[in-house]
Amino acid sequence: MKFKRFLYWFYWTLTYLPLRLIYPTWVVNKKNFRTKGRVIFAVNHTSALDPFIFKSHQHNFTYVVAKDSLWNKKFVAHIMDVVGAIPVNREEVAVSTIKTVLGVLNSDQPLLIFPEGTRKTSLDDTKALKNGMSMFAAKTNATIVPAVFLRKPRPFVPNKIIVGSPIDISVYAENGKIPKEKYDQISDHVLDEMHKLLDRKK
Repeated sequence: MKFKRFLYWFYWTLTYLPLRLIYPTWVVNKKNFRTKGRVIFAVNHTSALDPFIFKSHQHNFTYVVAKDSLWNKKFVAHIMDVVGAIPVNREEVAVSTIKTVLGVLNSDQPLLIFPEGTRKTSLDDTKALKNGMSMFAAKTNATIVPAVFLRKPRPFVPNKIIVGSPIDISVYAENGKIPKEKYDQISDHVLDEMHKLLDRKK
């Protein structure tokens, strides 16, 4: 684990400046850009570069959920492991994957997740967020922080990551627990907040 963390910061140092120069991106609402504690960053997915650009602005280690097909190629699998990616099958999430994610959050480690599941050109392409995010938050009492890329990252085109206010999902609890029936409502709440973030800049 220590060696992987060393490799992570080694790669982070190597890619930090190139990413900042080639994909200039500014973070809006930095006060909400929490990188410590039991928090899930829910971010829109516009390109394969999203997690790397997002994590380049963080100075603490953040795990990220990624599709398991990325592990099909040995070199890419190595990179995924080093950056703290957790493989997930979107069709059928394995129990081991759920345990891994819950373990990360229960140990007060932040998690980056793209709740749309696949890359989208806009939030309008998404009918509803996948409920995995809601389940992870509900079972660990994690705070959800919505964030959006203003546009798809393009070389040398200025971009923004707009970060919203933390969402306390405890309001959905009944008798101290959040029932599964509330997962859809939580997902809708997060999606609404993500839309609001984009609407502010239109």
